[in-house]
Amino acid sequence: MAYADDTTWIARFKEEIQKIIDISTEFYELNDIELNSRKSELLVLNHKTKNKEQDNIPEIRLGKLKEIVRAKKGKEAIRHLGVWISEKGGKECNKLIIMKEVTRMCKAILWKKASVSQLVYLNNSVLLPSIEYRLQTSFLSKNIYKHIQRPIWTLIKNKMGLAKSAPNSMCSHIKILDMRTIWQN
Repeated sequence: MAYADDTTWIARFKEEIQKIIDISTEFYELNDIELNSRKSELLVLNHKTKNKEQDNIPEIRLGKLKEIVRAKKGKEAIRHLGVWISEKGGKECNKLIIMKEVTRMCKAILWKKASVSQLVYLNNSVLLPSIEYRLQTSFLSKNIYKHIQRPIWTLIKNKMGLAKSAPNSMCSHIKILDMRTIWQN
């Protein structure tokens, strides 16, 4: 038994994608390859509903059991080749993904014994390049960048023994720290 990893099918119409999947399913059956519909995702761009019902979510049938795979709705994103794509995401979708990434990193290091310089290194060398990569397709305002980076600033201020309300400039002007912001990059 084998499994197909990272298979992408692209089509213009539902009928076309269903035909491609049916042909692929026959091939997979001949070669004893199984598709997992629970790990499969469907993204429909420029979907036009025939009636104005909210329940009209596009779907396809996958595998020999013809299991239903429903399309992602609105701002739900799919990761493809390291890029997040959604039907109606745009800037807001990228902002939410970046916020989750910053929050995840802050939660991971919150209770760790790390020096301020280690936190600055994580910010400058790990977090910021990742954020820059995600923002290649979007431009956000300076205030949104500040909002995104607020949790890491809070963590660094906490390690320095400063109040959460202390201005970020207190940290960034200390030459030893060399703390960079998203806006500076």
